[in-house]
Amino acid sequence: MKAAVITGNNKIEMADIPKPEIKNRKGAIIKTIGCGVCGSDIIKIKRNLVPSGTVLGHEVVGIIEQVGLDSNTSLKVGERIAVTHHVPCNNCRYCQQYSYSMCETFKNTNLEPGGFAEYIYISDAHLQKTAIKVPENLTDLQAAAMEPAGCMLRAIDRANINDGQNVLVIGLGFIGLLFVQALKLFTTFVAACDLINERIDLARRLGADFTLNSINIDEASDAIKKKIRFRGVDVVVLASGSSTSVDLALKTVRDGGTILVFSSIPDDNIGYFNNAVYYRELSIIGAYSSSPGYLPKAMNLLERNEIKIVDFCQVMDIDEINIAVEKTMTHNAIKVYLRL
Repeated sequence: MKAAVITGNNKIEMADIPKPEIKNRKGAIIKTIGCGVCGSDIIKIKRNLVPSGTVLGHEVVGIIEQVGLDSNTSLKVGERIAVTHHVPCNNCRYCQQYSYSMCETFKNTNLEPGGFAEYIYISDAHLQKTAIKVPENLTDLQAAAMEPAGCMLRAIDRANINDGQNVLVIGLGFIGLLFVQALKLFTTFVAACDLINERIDLARRLGADFTLNSINIDEASDAIKKKIRFRGVDVVVLASGSSTSVDLALKTVRDGGTILVFSSIPDDNIGYFNNAVYYRELSIIGAYSSSPGYLPKAMNLLERNEIKIVDFCQVMDIDEINIAVEKTMTHNAIKVYLRL
């Protein structure tokens, strides 16, 4: 079967690899329709974090082709599903404390191979917990956004964002734009900033109450505080991988406020100073993945068109994956969905 395979040096090649088989296993074989290119895929490619031969891709939509014997599922052959890559055990200490993405089972489960392949095998646990039937009125492109939308909803819960709070989203890539839309369902005032004016305009059209270019951190911080007539926002959603975004977050969050970290930053020396957190009583909350309970909610928001993605996603063929990666790295694409 055809698959996009990592070869090292920030490159991917199309290759013919064996189609996965169920054999005597439970689970299912999925014929991939398409898969979104995630920011985490870009990071793994850019920093050479995965070995040669790896097939990435986890924002998958496809058709069930075969279901293994005794698989515990109501899903049927021929049905269109969206599926995510990691599955928690629901039994360990991490899962009991709702830290599903820290679960060892969660970290060690995956698709076989990845979503940038014509076919994948998913386990029985995936079928039970992370495979969601796609509503008929959703396009394949929309359905593939279930996983990132689920990640974003879990992050909002972890930060305990609620009505009456002022929230600033820093970074208006795909995830940042999802946050802008979803936050409007949870709270009353959402500000958004970026360095790219086209993305700022898009955030405004998607419902942001206040938008600005944050190229000058001090001016951006002053403008936000003037707008809300207070010394800072209640919550900052850090959806940018820029090191300067940390400074902006610290300057714009109010004393006693929360910074929700939903991005990685290449420089390990950039972070939050102990005294700033201590004396200002800041809460720094990390969130980087979803869990099964948020997937139906995400699909529901997409179905009701409360999260819109079509206008800022590009659709390309899997053979164009290197072009897609380059466009994403150079900020010439907010999101690319690859058709198989």
